[in-house]
Amino acid sequence: VRANLPRPCASSGFPITAAQDMNAGLKTHAIFIAAFQSALAEVSGNAQALASDSAAVRELVLAVREGLTALHQRGVPITPPALRIIFQRMPIWFATRYWRHQLAGAVGTLTLAPHAMASQHSELPALQHDVRILLGGAATPRLERLFAASR
Repeated sequence: VRANLPRPCASSGFPITAAQDMNAGLKTHAIFIAAFQSALAEVSGNAQALASDSAAVRELVLAVREGLTALHQRGVPITPPALRIIFQRMPIWFATRYWRHQLAGAVGTLTLAPHAMASQHSELPALQHDVRILLGGAATPRLERLFAASR
């Protein structure tokens, strides 16, 4: 959708889409980032160490799935579709393998891990708090275990 985008964005040559439900996207993102930052904080930001631990990545995938399911049960659509598909539709083994690969590569080592470590004592506790409020007291034991382990 290109409706009403600022001229510099539309003329940049980059593919541009407008989010249909930005609020839902931000809520989905909050759960994803809170879980991944928590898991990375537990291993001192070492994305490769996390990627090499299949059981830990599986628990991470299950925690995100649990959070997204609770969010969906509160009437929030999970968006973007790629996150909905990888965390809620794909088999756990597939999502685990996918995220192990991503964590070992540039996404994990250059994008997620540096941010996780820079915000571990500032943004992360606030984000975890906001996710708890967002989920309105829903039972999310896996997500809570991740949050607790990150401290």
